[in-house]
Amino acid sequence: MIQITEPRQEYTDLLEDVQRNRAAVAGEREVKKAGVKFLPPLASMCCATIQDENGGQVINQTAGLTLEGQAAYAKYKSLASFYGATGRTVDGLVGLIFSKDAVCEIPSQMGYIKDNVDSRGTTLRDFSKRASTEAFISPRSGVLVARPSTPEGASVLNVEVMNLRPKLLHYKYESIINWDYEVIDNVEKLSLVILKEETTKRVDYKVKCESQYRVLELIGGVYHQALYNNAGEEIEPISPVIINDNSSNEIPFYFVEVGAESKSAINDLVDMNFHHYQVGADYNSKNHFSSFIIWYETGAQQ
Repeated sequence: MIQITEPRQEYTDLLEDVQRNRAAVAGEREVKKAGVKFLPPLASMCCATIQDENGGQVINQTAGLTLEGQAAYAKYKSLASFYGATGRTVDGLVGLIFSKDAVCEIPSQMGYIKDNVDSRGTTLRDFSKRASTEAFISPRSGVLVARPSTPEGASVLNVEVMNLRPKLLHYKYESIINWDYEVIDNVEKLSLVILKEETTKRVDYKVKCESQYRVLELIGGVYHQALYNNAGEEIEPISPVIINDNSSNEIPFYFVEVGAESKSAINDLVDMNFHHYQVGADYNSKNHFSSFIIWYETGAQQ
């Protein structure tokens, strides 16, 4: 049985690329924190010399770093230099996009969204900058138009008092684990989206982060929503989203996709950035060890 938490294969196939891009944008500290994931060790760091029964030496290849290899790798990594070209490029391109203020045409009743787009005090400009940055890093992200369900029979005044206003929520690639389209009334529509969200629970003064899964689905042509915990257990049952006594015939989730063939716009730059990182590690390591004084003797007979 397929679980709610099980991601789509296309998501899994591209996840490693996105993580690689995200680390490159974050810079050297994040790249080095990942260790051998982005800087493979030398073969000698995974080999140990042991003695056989006859006292001879045997080279033993291990699956990972040997005890001596761990120290050698730490030095190898410390000598490497990761130049933050990717991060600077993304910052520069996003800066160019927002070098001039956008012209906003927003209805008066939606004017609040310019200063508070997500009920967390994020301005529309900052929200757009985050979405644009993500569009360079990953081949896919998305925006959900979210609004709490309106209680049955609630007046306009009640809605205003309860602050039941629409908001925009941005989801990064890692959060959109599954999706599907169906042809409904001869029109292809988004029929399923599963979003992985991070939430917090507090017991006294201890705050614990947990994952939950929000399911957006068209059932019988009507937009439904449900919520599950990290074990795939139901938190909120599947039910139609009712706004102003009406249901919706579409999922208000919109993908942001840049580039072709599921390729991020910065992939080639990231690959070259990591190539320089690995070549630089080899070069600096050789320079380091070749700088040691080599002692020698002449005239020795034995």
